[in-house]
Amino acid sequence: MASALAQLAYALDTYGAPIDYARRRATFTYASLAFDHHAFKWLCAQHGWRTGQQHRISLLRWYLLMLLTGEIHPPPSNANTRFAWNCTQFRFRAPQALRSFLRQQAEDNLARHGIDEPLAWEPPESWVTGVTWPGISPTSLAPNDVRALLSMVTSVQEAGDALGLTTEHIRLYCDLGGISTTTPSAAIGNLSNQLTPEAVEVRQGILAPEELRDPYENQQLELAHIAWLASCNPDTVRALLVHDEVPLRPQPNRLPPRPDITREWLHHEYVEKRRTMAELARERGVSHYHLTTLARGWDLAIRSTERRYNAIGHLDLTWPPSPAMQSVTASPTALDRLRTLIQIPGHPTVAAGSVNLALSHIRW
Repeated sequence: MASALAQLAYALDTYGAPIDYARRRATFTYASLAFDHHAFKWLCAQHGWRTGQQHRISLLRWYLLMLLTGEIHPPPSNANTRFAWNCTQFRFRAPQALRSFLRQQAEDNLARHGIDEPLAWEPPESWVTGVTWPGISPTSLAPNDVRALLSMVTSVQEAGDALGLTTEHIRLYCDLGGISTTTPSAAIGNLSNQLTPEAVEVRQGILAPEELRDPYENQQLELAHIAWLASCNPDTVRALLVHDEVPLRPQPNRLPPRPDITREWLHHEYVEKRRTMAELARERGVSHYHLTTLARGWDLAIRSTERRYNAIGHLDLTWPPSPAMQSVTASPTALDRLRTLIQIPGHPTVAAGSVNLALSHIRW
């Protein structure tokens, strides 16, 4: 690490860097940051999102400031107690379209101040030689493979375990690559399908109140077709029809049928064997959200957390484990305890065996 830092410092002195972060940090603050609210409202209309209240705007401005200055800033003075937690969630779960919008906003801020610099920059790998970097290089990860993985995981910890990276490296990768999980998150106020647009600019053209009823009721066009004509999201069209008190036609099931995904299979694997929903989604090649939607439709209770190890989930047992055994094996430390137990025969207690096992490792 010392060698890498010294080589980077020498290369920076020799070649310089295209970004002057000292100037950026003196220029951009919460007060001086420019944010296009009109463009954000139109983005929400296109994707069927709610614009949210001041909390969400503060969250977006925090992320925008991070992109510009390259550092994590403290929450603004009017932020709530969970603002910092929401920020870390946002870095992992922000929709890709919203990330692209914020990067464009950051570039617009740079141009407004006459700063001709790239938004982000990484020193070339050739600047450091003779050093084996720990972990996985971001350039070795295929973006499409990462997107496929993030569509099935439920947490940043699970993504880190699958990719062999720390949680902060996962967030940095999402920041630099504009990649996110597809799982909806309450951290950004459920940017999903709850839009009730009231902005005048949304109600134009085919979306105008006097124009929207005809293609839906008289021409019998589908929501997706109307959304294509209006260059917006079908959820926006649906919300506008509800707002105009237009009766909606019954919607077909959005989830395509899969003969290999049945209620019996999901009940056996998820409820009885207690495997995780994310693991089952990867096994069947569907998203985590797809599988949980099916489970709720089949009245299967969703467990509150997916991050607990289940020591018996993969065993093909002829008898169902007792509730007490299921409770024990759901512990995060179950595997470590089982490994310890099978290595300490002849000791009167688990503690005594653990001490002896620890001492044997020290001697090695």
